[in-house]
Amino acid sequence: MQVLIIDDDEVDFRSTRRMLTETFGAEVTLDWISDWNDATKAFAQSSYDVYLIDYFLGGRTGLELIETCDPSDKPSVFIFLTGHDDRKVDVAATNAGAAGYLVKSDITASTLERTIRYALFMARKKEELRQEMIAVKAAKDIVERQSEMHAKMANDLSATQAKLQTALDSAEESEAKYRNLAQHDLLTELPNRVLFMSQLERMIDNSHRSGKNMALLLLDLDRFKSINDSLGHPVGDRLLMQVARRLTNCIRKTDTVARLGGDEFAVIVTNLQSHEDTAIVAQHIIESLTESFEIEGHEINTSASIGIAVLNEDSNTVDALLKNADAALYKAKGAGRGIYHFFDAALNNQVRTITLLKRELSEALEHHQFFLEYQPQIETATNKVTGVEALVRWQHPTRGRVPPCDFIPTAESTGQIAAMSEWILKEACSQSVVWEAMFGRSIPVAVNLSAIQFKRGRLVETIATILSGTGLPPASLTLEITETVMIHDVDEVEMQLRDLVALGVKIAIDDFGTGYSSLAHLRQLPIDQIKVDRSFVSDMLSNHRDAAVVEAVIALGRNLGVTVVAEGVETIEQMDYLRKMPSIDAQGFFIARPMQPDQCQNWLSKNLRPELEMPAAIPLAHTTGKLRLTP
Repeated sequence: MQVLIIDDDEVDFRSTRRMLTETFGAEVTLDWISDWNDATKAFAQSSYDVYLIDYFLGGRTGLELIETCDPSDKPSVFIFLTGHDDRKVDVAATNAGAAGYLVKSDITASTLERTIRYALFMARKKEELRQEMIAVKAAKDIVERQSEMHAKMANDLSATQAKLQTALDSAEESEAKYRNLAQHDLLTELPNRVLFMSQLERMIDNSHRSGKNMALLLLDLDRFKSINDSLGHPVGDRLLMQVARRLTNCIRKTDTVARLGGDEFAVIVTNLQSHEDTAIVAQHIIESLTESFEIEGHEINTSASIGIAVLNEDSNTVDALLKNADAALYKAKGAGRGIYHFFDAALNNQVRTITLLKRELSEALEHHQFFLEYQPQIETATNKVTGVEALVRWQHPTRGRVPPCDFIPTAESTGQIAAMSEWILKEACSQSVVWEAMFGRSIPVAVNLSAIQFKRGRLVETIATILSGTGLPPASLTLEITETVMIHDVDEVEMQLRDLVALGVKIAIDDFGTGYSSLAHLRQLPIDQIKVDRSFVSDMLSNHRDAAVVEAVIALGRNLGVTVVAEGVETIEQMDYLRKMPSIDAQGFFIARPMQPDQCQNWLSKNLRPELEMPAAIPLAHTTGKLRLTP
């Protein structure tokens, strides 16, 4: 198989080549083109089995490249690779004849292999269909010529043909009605077990091809038999009909709900981003069915127990999913009814923990359980205070202080990080304004941003509003981003960063050296500061490789004209080592631990005087004390 990769980013090309070689081995032959003009020539002069085309090629797009080709030169199998997940672009690529549209951040060796093999399969089928159409057209021409010879003979048959067509139409209508009756439940009009099994098998195949998660939910009504016995079967039937309507309202158009028999229903949930999404659907169903039903003057209260099986290695067939979901349903009933339960016990505990954490995060914002601590940064050569970093903390009412590593990832995955970050920005900017008025000089503050905030599209407007509302000079605010923010869509991130710089704020790369950014990306972004990750600083005295990384980043910062900050400075030996290097700032426990506002205020009052010499080590009494929450 011959593959041509058209991509102007060598880093992305090497990544794609690695995945192709890993998957196809000697079966694949690779060529690479990074220039627009060379790509247009390649279409006319070469013939490849598959073309992998980067959607953004410098100032132009792969879509334009395809549209410039003559129909004869246009590749039959081409797949777009892009860093921009955009529905409109996806549609445009499909209309142009693309066999696939893959987002680079989501590509794995298996998804790339599956896409290529599926594209080649469809191309072969398309060619076979074209040949069949040619043969059909030839046969049709022969029939038409023969029909002209016998036209006069056919006049006598016209009336008979009309009657025959009417009979055929009636038969087809009857067949459609019968097929619908055979595949749908007469009472609720939902798919019955026969249609459900067919749909489940099809959705499993689709999930395997797309790589998207899916799950099967089996549920039955609690206490349904007693309702039937006490109020009669007609009321029970009406209850089942209303349950069916509520279930249909709880799911998306891409999902399926069916009645398997009696009071047993099934829901197929597809295109899941995470297992927590399944829990959300299950909880929505339980809450919907808990509300009272009004039937023939009776107020009926019931609930549902739900068993969940997620498509994975242990549940990858129709039979396995049904068996495991049924086992989970049995556990849900045994646990008290009116709840959901995953077949996988570890997954069940994990999802319940995350679901609880999501709810608690919302309550934490509402009840002011978050507060900020501030950690100073100094210039190593002069001990001059250069600013503070704002760090969010959570004081849970029963669990005490929750480490950021336990709640920040969940807040990012649920999107709650946006509201949390907006609160952090307002709080940090307001505090900086207070200190500036108190000390008569700027106290720059740094705040971390999440990748989610760049995807929301209103980051620049939000920052501008907060700066205006708090009165903080833009130059006193530094926004810290990690390298991983840049791997999703460098062009979109760069545009937003430049808009932020236009406001007057500063941009820092946090935890530098642990992410995936290339030097080319770093060079093109408007960066004011690089923060060397603490993992390199902590071992730089004992590991010459880590020391070389620190020195290289300092040199890189000097050449780019940006400030370098060493994170995690904890000993005097580390500080002395850094003081020998030119133009570097430091942050860490040796200088000061993260402090609450009043503690940090005391620290600043003792360390802001220019003539003050930094002591060899700052006593912990300066940075510790009784916690006082200041939401």
